[in-house]
Amino acid sequence: MLYSYTIKLVRYYNGADGLKTGFTDKAMYCLTATAKKNNMRLITVVMGEPNSTTRSSETATMLDYGFNTYKLDTILSSKKILSKYKINLGEKETVNVVAKEDITILNKNTDGKRNVTYKLKLDTIKAPVKIGDKVGKIEVIENDQIIMEITATVDANIKKANIFTIYLRDLKDIISGMI
Repeated sequence: MLYSYTIKLVRYYNGADGLKTGFTDKAMYCLTATAKKNNMRLITVVMGEPNSTTRSSETATMLDYGFNTYKLDTILSSKKILSKYKINLGEKETVNVVAKEDITILNKNTDGKRNVTYKLKLDTIKAPVKIGDKVGKIEVIENDQIIMEITATVDANIKKANIFTIYLRDLKDIISGMI
């Protein structure tokens, strides 16, 4: 069980959710803490503090500075459909392509929104494919420079079609003049 004197920050700092306290003769009072607000997580480390009160106070000051100075802007939600793409040999003929995770960037609160765009680059998608499988990449671009790459995935599990389904699909394409 943790003693109350080691978890003061978690009790009184809104958003604090993890920490490790410590003391040694050389390092003195130390604290590594995490806190989350508005989908932004900050991590602080203080070392060499003369006492536990100063250790907690310095940590709270750093967290306040971080949360008051910076924000996370979402460039692209993982729920946004980026493309409807043909899937080879799948039970379904198309699948929605999405980002594997939300794409966010750190901004100062005083700065305006950054001019960031993205470009989707897809591989050939062949069944079977599952949610989370890499089917391409999303390049995040600022000032004509790629600043990050995120995995593109699908929003549904698609099994491989059986031979009968593929035959009927091809027959339909022949009759409609697509082949």
